[in-house]
Amino acid sequence: MTTERDKKHLQLDDPSLAESIIIISACTLAAIITGGTRYSVGILLVEWMDYFQIGSAMAAWLGSVTFLTYYTFGPFANVIVRWFRLRPVLFTAAMVFSTALALSSLAANEYILMVGWAIAGVGLCFFCVPLIPYIIQKFPVKIRSVANGLFASGTSCGTFLYTFIVNGTLEAYGWRGCMLILAGISLNLCAVALCLLPIRHRESSEERVTMNGRDEDGDDGDDDDDDENITKDKSDIVNDTTFEKMELADDTKRRCVIHNSRDLFHFYLFKNWKFLSVLLHFGLLYMSAAIVYIHIVSGTLQLYGVDLQTASYTISCVGLSNLVGRFAISVLVHLPRVDTLTVHNCCNIILGILLIIFPHCGNYVGALIVSALIGLALSGYGSLPQIVLVDQLGDENLQTTFAYLMVVSGAFYSAGGPLAGVLYDLSGDYQNSFYFAAAIAFLSVIVLLPAWIKQIRSLQKV
Repeated sequence: MTTERDKKHLQLDDPSLAESIIIISACTLAAIITGGTRYSVGILLVEWMDYFQIGSAMAAWLGSVTFLTYYTFGPFANVIVRWFRLRPVLFTAAMVFSTALALSSLAANEYILMVGWAIAGVGLCFFCVPLIPYIIQKFPVKIRSVANGLFASGTSCGTFLYTFIVNGTLEAYGWRGCMLILAGISLNLCAVALCLLPIRHRESSEERVTMNGRDEDGDDGDDDDDDENITKDKSDIVNDTTFEKMELADDTKRRCVIHNSRDLFHFYLFKNWKFLSVLLHFGLLYMSAAIVYIHIVSGTLQLYGVDLQTASYTISCVGLSNLVGRFAISVLVHLPRVDTLTVHNCCNIILGILLIIFPHCGNYVGALIVSALIGLALSGYGSLPQIVLVDQLGDENLQTTFAYLMVVSGAFYSAGGPLAGVLYDLSGDYQNSFYFAAAIAFLSVIVLLPAWIKQIRSLQKV
């Protein structure tokens, strides 16, 4: 029997200052580790090509398969968290990620290495994806943007830092030793998972309730039925094997959770041309970005005749400038009368131009400068997808559209690197790969051009 207390509206309990510092620091560290590991793979590709005697296309698959599994399993990560709770899922995912990296260091051939990185992508997915809604739910609006911004900047910071870590370990221990060290560093994600305190709720009557049924001051409460209901609710959440059979005390919360799960499969959205154009736009953009992150180091080696360690600094420049660009764009899009889609498409146009220029910089210093500008242009790719989705399709379908976006982006991202690798294998020149990336960036803008023109006209009427 549901009591009056069960029927009251539950509100999120704001974290204390100490909790906020711990959680934000932990999430930022997680982004540094996961982002650095993902985007430093372009340095390892050169070593794998030489060790396994494989072409650029096959090596690119080794770097892309992580993103394929990461984005493919993304829509299901938050559902799994609702089944088994946040910290157990994150801890397990961290162990899977680290173990997969360690076992991949023992790979006898490129195919075993590919399987290892694919499993690592699954671990990354179930660790990183649930952190986004966790940060949104955990923090009040006044500091939510700061927390989310620091978390997002961790990826760019990791891309910058891991260049030096991977270079140093490659030189000292080879690629196998490097991957073992990366696996060891990734074990810190287990500690991060334990630092993420569960989201607490308080009742509208200001009486605080935790999951064990105690009040904030430690009392068990006078209502024995309430304790029974809370214990039963916890048992149902942990032990039920079917998501739709969860019996929460609050009927409204139960209906909301089931509805959110079913939202992932709203196939009627595919009848909406704007939805399809947005999906294709971001898919093409992710494909272009994949070519940058996977091939820019190899391209610098071939085009400018430098050694691997020197060439790897291009990806470091991309990461550092991307960090600055994310903060700049987050400020820019909040200015009055600044259109998010215009900023986003301008970044993509500039990206295409820079990718054409990159093979013709003349010397290595010019390549570093253009790499930094490419990182700035890629800031829109990392910061604006959710905002563009809401602007174009509305926030009522955000969870659904973002789930489909992840799947499509994973497919296009995983195809970008190998396609550019095929072009290099056929022509023997990386400039064709960068021209291909530029063409894709321009095509992504053309796909969304009707919606962009319509939005500009609507703003002019205001």
